[in-house]
Amino acid sequence: MKTDFKKHDGAAFALAILTRKTGDRARDIDDALRARVIDALNQLKAPDSWVEMVSTVVQLSASDEARALGDSLPLGISLA
Repeated sequence: MKTDFKKHDGAAFALAILTRKTGDRARDIDDALRARVIDALNQLKAPDSWVEMVSTVVQLSASDEARALGDSLPLGISLA
């Protein structure tokens, strides 16, 4: 939270991924920190989907998943 998000490309997305709500109490961050992260993402004008993944349990969109995981599989191939 102390980094300069405008200086480091991808830092805001990394923050959203690291703090995304999973529904698992052992892995989810507390509500006070969640509110700070959501506020920071809103101030950075992050995409609504990033704010949503921090505030509610959602499945990653295909584009966010590809961004988080890096390389994508060729069209027509999927992991089982």
